[in-house]
Amino acid sequence: MFGYVRPCKPEMKVQDFETYQAVYCGLCKQLGKMYGLLSRLTLNYDFTFLALLSIAIGNSTPSYRRERCIAHPLHKRYCCLECESLQFASGAAALMLYYKAKDNCADSPPLKRLGWYLLMPYFSHLRKKALPHFSEIDKIFCTMTKQQQELERSGCNSTDQAAEPTAKALSSLLSMLSSDTFEQRVLEQMGYQLGRWIYFMDALDDIHEDFINKGYNPFIQKNSVVFSQYTAEKWKEEEIPKKIQESAVGSLNLTAAQLAAAYGLLTIKQLKPILDNIIYLGLEESRKAVLFRHKPKGK
Repeated sequence: MFGYVRPCKPEMKVQDFETYQAVYCGLCKQLGKMYGLLSRLTLNYDFTFLALLSIAIGNSTPSYRRERCIAHPLHKRYCCLECESLQFASGAAALMLYYKAKDNCADSPPLKRLGWYLLMPYFSHLRKKALPHFSEIDKIFCTMTKQQQELERSGCNSTDQAAEPTAKALSSLLSMLSSDTFEQRVLEQMGYQLGRWIYFMDALDDIHEDFINKGYNPFIQKNSVVFSQYTAEKWKEEEIPKKIQESAVGSLNLTAAQLAAAYGLLTIKQLKPILDNIIYLGLEESRKAVLFRHKPKGK
């Protein structure tokens, strides 16, 4: 997960944003407690969403307390205290970081690859700590990484096929949040669509960098004729071609709609306004932000 699943803050009530922030801060502290201080740098919005969803469909309400932290030492802020949902999201975050780093070691340009190699012992240490408690999650991410690398090595030019490993991984991950058969099926579908959406977002966001560095990107593979017109130098100042934007936005919108449809089948016991905001408003805002980042200066 890559930090795209975030709320639309301007549309949130103050109390809802404070609750969201409390879970975010709680996850940060949980990471530090379970995996060490540096692991807190791995915190992102996607795993906060995972923790929120776990809390929302669960039967227990977590406790909150005003606390100080390294990022805000002068002012106490509400923080969600340790619970199973935070532990689960922390374990998933630590393991995802290891497999993301492993993938980057294989795919990054030489200089960045060296940086990832130097950091791999630390990421391996995180994985070793998480593995005894979350071995099933580790298997999910390991399978996802292997399948993704195989698709990329084959030069897969189907965006749907390229998104499949991430979609299946999040489908399996979200299904672990419930023991109820019906909820598991809904969560599987929700996770599948969320995985597709995140993969498409990441590919769209990285399209300039991937073209310049000759990295794999399904939108580039699919539109090789369009990209053959560009040099790396020319591409730096170019907006994403309209044809590719329309195709990517169409895939993202369809996937987000199917995600919302699956979400609507869940019984949300708490935090519903926050999750509604993320699903119905936040995903769209993230998509617009990614496209805006790729507009040439002055436009």
